[in-house]
Amino acid sequence: MLSARPTGMVNCSDPGIPANSIRQSKIEHGNFTFGTVVFYDYCGHPGSPPNGVLTGEKFTFGSTVRYSCLGGRQLKGESSRMCQLNGMWSAPMPFCSGEHFKP
Repeated sequence: MLSARPTGMVNCSDPGIPANSIRQSKIEHGNFTFGTVVFYDYCGHPGSPPNGVLTGEKFTFGSTVRYSCLGGRQLKGESSRMCQLNGMWSAPMPFCSGEHFKP
């Protein structure tokens, strides 16, 4: 037995956005559409150099981590790195050079 299809306009509520994602929207023929969901990439733990300190707890797209060195050593490389959409960090991991500073 076939049932009749409902007629008229159906209004669906916004389905939301999954965690760690963005929604790209567009307008077609004057009508707004929610578009597709694009997931952010996860860069993974960025690493911490020997004699260094990593500051930052999020490793998803747009997150920034910062580095510093212990014992008077000098940081060589970028002091901060950002997780990019391609899942890679924006710069190589820096390192700490020099001998431990003794006052």
